[in-house]
Amino acid sequence: MVSEEEIDTFQRSLLRRLLDIKIWHKKISNQDLYEKTKETKWSNNIKKRRLLWIGHLLRLPDDTPAKQALQEYERHVKRPRGKPKTTWISAIQKELTEIKEDLTIKKATELPRKRDLPGVTLLMALCQAADEKRL
Repeated sequence: MVSEEEIDTFQRSLLRRLLDIKIWHKKISNQDLYEKTKETKWSNNIKKRRLLWIGHLLRLPDDTPAKQALQEYERHVKRPRGKPKTTWISAIQKELTEIKEDLTIKKATELPRKRDLPGVTLLMALCQAADEKRL
């Protein structure tokens, strides 16, 4: 899996290429680059979309294939030796714990399912707070 830093570095190289910043005397800081182009870090956008998708997934009825796959993933089975691979779910779990230490996918599952209820608003607010914290 590609790291956040590699994604952001690639994005900044593209932005510098668009602004035609190739020569050493035209250097610009990363913060100024983002302000000048009115862009945000791609890694933040990816995190935000992951959290929005998991919120959508958690609101689905239990009989949908996507929700059944999530429930199957949460089932405990004996895993093989070695370091486990980074999965989509483990990435989301890491992001949730970065936002709020005790927030897990299981706790998020217990939040209300409808969009207009406070639990989903809480998840969206956490996502926005994480965005602001990382900028």
